[in-house]
Amino acid sequence: MPLDPHVKRWLDEVYGGPFTPMHEMTIDQARRQMQAASDLLGPGEEVASVENIAADGPHGSIPVRIYRPRSQHDRLPLLVYFHGGGWVLGSIATHDAYCRALANASGWAVASVDYRLAPEHPFPA
Repeated sequence: MPLDPHVKRWLDEVYGGPFTPMHEMTIDQARRQMQAASDLLGPGEEVASVENIAADGPHGSIPVRIYRPRSQHDRLPLLVYFHGGGWVLGSIATHDAYCRALANASGWAVASVDYRLAPEHPFPA
């Protein structure tokens, strides 16, 4: 189904050129588009703290970013967040603003996992 012409025109303006549907892009193009969309959101909300750690995995370390909400207490529940992107797109960086908002809105700590992406890292990665 084609995009509504008004939506297409808006997307062309937002992305600085003709908008290509994601299913017609290469993986690199789709990754760049996801990063560009994330950049439009800006830096995200202030949180009490952000800590980058590494979790040990069977094939090496896996980056994890811990967000603590502004309403921080000594002990917090933890939400483990795996970003969207069909196991091919996205990263800690593309979902940073969302995780900040999620931590503040929920009052929970959020652990965002930067899992390895396909096709560079086939299952199980």
